[in-house]
Parts: sequence; C-alpha cells; structure tokens
Amino acid sequence: MNCTQHLWALGGLLIAALNGSAFAEEPAHPGKATYQRCAACHLPDGAGVPGAYPPLAANVTTFSASEQGRDYLTYVVLKGMSGELSVADQTYRGAMPAIGASLSDAQIADLLNFVIYNAANKALQNLAESTEAPTEQPAQFTEMEIKKRRATIQTSYTRKTIMTLRDEAFQKTLTTTTPIKSSEDE
Repeated sequence: MNCTQHLWALGGLLIAALNGSAFAEEPAHPGKATYQRCAACHLPDGAGVPGAYPPLAANVTTFSASEQGRDYLTYVVLKGMSGELSVADQTYRGAMPAIGASLSDAQIADLLNFVIYNAANKALQNLAESTEAPTEQPAQFTEMEIKKRRATIQTSYTRKTIMTLRDEAFQKTLTTTTPIKSSEDE
C-alpha cells in the first residue's frame, strides 16, 4: 500500500467512526438491565402472559400515582407476590419472586422508573388514537424514597395490609376499572 492508499483508508475509517457516533443509540435507561429479570415472565414489552403473569402497563402508572400504590409497587419488588390475582376480568395464577434483597434502593428506584416510563409511553401511544385528555405522569421514584418505603415495609406491612393499600390506591385513581383481587386477600 502506498501513502495515498493509506490516507484514503484512514479517511474512510474516520468517516465510518464519525457516522457511527452520529447515529449512536441513546444511552439505556438505568433500570433496563434490571428489568431483564422481569422480562422473563412479564415479557420485554410488559404485556405479561395470559393466565400466569399480569401485564405491567395496565396498572403501574395508576399505582405509582398514589402513596398507597407506591407502597404496593415497592412491596411487590421487595417481597414478591403469589396467589390468584384478577386484573380487568383476567385471572392470573403465577408467582413473582422477591427480588428486593438482591437490589440496592437505587436499583429498585431505577427499575420501577423504567417500568413506569415504558407504561407511560404505551399510554401515550393509545392516547394518540383516543379523544381522552392526557393524564399527568407520576413522580419518579428516588433512592431515598425506596429506602424509606423499604424500612416501613420491613417493619409494618403484612401481605393483607399491602393488598388493602393496593385496592385503596386503585380505587382512588380509577373509577371505571375493577380493582385487582387476590385469593389471599380474604
């Protein structure tokens, strides 16, 4: 290779490098990697599996809009969930493992924010086809918030208490949807 060929080769590499950086993907959401654990059951798009694992997009933004709902979401990540659930007249009989012990407060906040972000994006896509007014997006979870909720959940909540909070949160934010029911609620 002569000098001119080297210059052309270097120029081509420079152009390729510049094009690559110009079209680089956005940085991944900090909760995306943690969500990969959840995606095994709830699927990458959060749609869930009929009869086994409920869809996340259907209720996560509803729950994240109230204090009771935020406690419920944090509880489910920390302690897991099992038993029969009914969401929008569909029954689910899966089990979610407790994953909170293996995650930091920041990781839990990032995970919940990632799920809320994706659920809100789906809602926005649906609103584009609807005539309903858009709803306000809930506040992001923070590491400090998760730390406080973790302490409260560890010392104060039983499964029955958290299921009551879940239903209260659901009733406060929705008027036309049936609350989630669990066979373990009684």
